[in-house]
Amino acid sequence: LVERLLALRGLARLRLSSIEANEISDPLIALMASEPRFCPHLHLPLQSGDDEVLRAMRRRYNRRQYLAACERVAERVADPSFTADVIVGFPGETAEQFENTMDVCRRVGFSRIHIFPYSRRRGTDAALLPDLPGRVKKERHRRLETLAGELTDRYAARFLGREVEVLVEADGGYTERYLKARVAGAPNTIVRARVERVEHGEIHATSA
Repeated sequence: LVERLLALRGLARLRLSSIEANEISDPLIALMASEPRFCPHLHLPLQSGDDEVLRAMRRRYNRRQYLAACERVAERVADPSFTADVIVGFPGETAEQFENTMDVCRRVGFSRIHIFPYSRRRGTDAALLPDLPGRVKKERHRRLETLAGELTDRYAARFLGREVEVLVEADGGYTERYLKARVAGAPNTIVRARVERVEHGEIHATSA
């Protein structure tokens, strides 16, 4: 499907919106490594970095498989960007299990993490489990949010002084690696720009 989309005339950029870690194939990685229009960014829902919690969530991958998928991509794609969704405070999540999630986030080096405190949903198995106190979920959210900001800044800093391509929108835009960018340009155009500085995870660039 990706190859068919890339064959469309006039397509300047293609980005996958979301894919499970266990769905990443070698041909997909090879295409991302060789096709400049295929954005080197993967949104891989994580939810938790602990195997027991992942089983309780009925996820189809484990910690080892998730990390291995990211490593396979990083071996062949230059400076890939990984983003993820994470749920904090899942029923029964222990402090150690939360630390396992923090550890996976550090090891992958996500460029962005979408964080959600667990909220009970009727009809699910988890809804029958005792919920964690709100203060615990709030503290874990705070800690992961702090880490996420540090990881975003660290990843963005790799591109200082380098040229990137920004798809300009009404208010800023996004690079091919899904970094939020500030650069002058007409909306709906792709601008080649040099990164001058990074502020709060957002790059500021000037047209190259």
